[in-house]
Amino acid sequence: QPYPWGATFDPARANSDESGLGQTTPVDMYPDGATPSGVWDMAGNVWEWTNTDDGDKSNTWYYLAGGAYWNDEKN
Repeated sequence: QPYPWGATFDPARANSDESGLGQTTPVDMYPDGATPSGVWDMAGNVWEWTNTDDGDKSNTWYYLAGGAYWNDEKN
């Protein structure tokens, strides 16, 4: 599913461009946007750095995940 809550974007579930706030928000501001397992802010608000380690310390990859308050539903 493309969003933490399901297949369809819902601007009431994430701090995105559609919210019109233009700034970051506290993690608990969008409780309906949490994943089924309870992880908050996986879409909107701020990008998160993640890493993937394949077991060889010379091959650690870093990725940006989530979204940011300035992104709209398509970005």
